[in-house]
Amino acid sequence: MPYYRLCAQCSANAVNLNNHVAVVKNMSSSLAFNRSFPIYYPFATLQISVGVGDAFNSSKCHQSKVSENLILGEDHFVGYIDSVEGIEDDKERQRRRKIGLANKGRVPWNKGKKHSAETCRRIKQRTIEALRDPKVRKKMSEHPRPHSDHIKAKISSSLRSIWQERLKLKWSRERFFCSWQESIAEAAKKGETDQLELEWDSYDKIKQETVLQQHQWVVEKAKAKQVAKASAEKIILSWAESIAKAAKKGATNQQELDWDSYDKIKQEEVFRQLQWAAEKAKAKERKNIRARLAQKRKELQEKARARGEIQVTKEDKDDLAVVQESNLKQRLTKIHVKKSINYQHDSMMLFSSVVLCNETIFCLSFRFM
Repeated sequence: MPYYRLCAQCSANAVNLNNHVAVVKNMSSSLAFNRSFPIYYPFATLQISVGVGDAFNSSKCHQSKVSENLILGEDHFVGYIDSVEGIEDDKERQRRRKIGLANKGRVPWNKGKKHSAETCRRIKQRTIEALRDPKVRKKMSEHPRPHSDHIKAKISSSLRSIWQERLKLKWSRERFFCSWQESIAEAAKKGETDQLELEWDSYDKIKQETVLQQHQWVVEKAKAKQVAKASAEKIILSWAESIAKAAKKGATNQQELDWDSYDKIKQEEVFRQLQWAAEKAKAKERKNIRARLAQKRKELQEKARARGEIQVTKEDKDDLAVVQESNLKQRLTKIHVKKSINYQHDSMMLFSSVVLCNETIFCLSFRFM
């Protein structure tokens, strides 16, 4: 640096010393961005009256201090710029506030007037240039000013109207293009005066006809299947009935079988059960009556014993015979019911064997058809 060269080549000349001190003063003042270095000015005044050796030593000392100030100045540079910008913003804000207060209640000179085309163009160009500037964009992002509801409504209505017009134009173009395509297709179908009209939808017609034919074929097939099934069921039923009739009649030397014997046996069994239940109820009533009579008779006998008049009468003998007879009837009815149940079981087994035989005959005959 020129400063270091000047310190190395200093002489005893007082003028050169004063110049050197002035250079040091200027450098120190340029590097001091704030009021943290106020000692350079008195230092410069003291250097004027010292000798050459002292000036050289003081220059070395000042060199080290200047290097330290350079390092510290780099740290405080960013904060200094921010503080300067903040002061300028405050000043501008105060200035505009004062202007607004001074103009309060006055009618602006440009009220009701519109910008010229040249002015609008310049405003637009400068706005675009400002928005391209990263500093401006950063400032706008740090200090946003959102739109009010009224401005938002105006923006949305204007955007709707703009896009409505654009869509109208787009739809009109599409309609025109579709009508143009349809007119070309119609002309190509009809052809010229000496040409035949072409069938452009022949593929669709053929496809519809094939689908209809397939549907009709499926319906006819289902109907034929149902008819065949119904006829087969009728044949099988008639054949089963004929076999059943032949089995009922039997051969010339066989007796006709009672195929409804199971139902008859079942009805008879139900009738017997009802009779048995009625008889049981009657017997129970008679038993209760006899028990009450026996209880009364016992009470009378006890009374007679108390009197010493114990006599066995004829009525007591008759009642005892009746009780024995009723007990015998109950035993006989139980035996009869057991026999009827065994007979019913045998008849059911016989009927099931006959039915199984008929089914096997039917299956064999159906297999050989």
